[in-house]
Amino acid sequence: MKKDRLVKLLCELADINNIRVSSKMTFKGAFGSVIVSGAALFIGGVLMGPVGLAVGGAVGSMAVYGLAKGPGKFMLASKFILNEMSNKQRYRMKYNVMKALPVVSDTGAVELMLRTDGAKSVALTELKIFLTKSLNLIIIE
Repeated sequence: MKKDRLVKLLCELADINNIRVSSKMTFKGAFGSVIVSGAALFIGGVLMGPVGLAVGGAVGSMAVYGLAKGPGKFMLASKFILNEMSNKQRYRMKYNVMKALPVVSDTGAVELMLRTDGAKSVALTELKIFLTKSLNLIIIE
């Protein structure tokens, strides 16, 4: 992928503001984890009484750890933009940012963003909107 200046600048803005993304599936997984740990706790308590609560809690915690462990749950927005987004998605992202700025080209957008903090703020806001609305991601700052 040819990294153009606007995408690179948006990635730098995301890094400066420590923006990370997570898919909504991660939070559905968190709900599932509560169910798994609760079920283990309940079964342990029913089968072994008070000691079973401790054992069930420990087993449930280990099961949740195993389910939650794994790469790709949370990542820097810049890495997501560069590595996970398709060229079409990056083009739509750039288009949305340029539409919000008073420019007609991506070069004009870069120049404006380098000159004014207001343009950077607008571009960052548009980036967040694109990631949440178009790609259904959750922003973590």
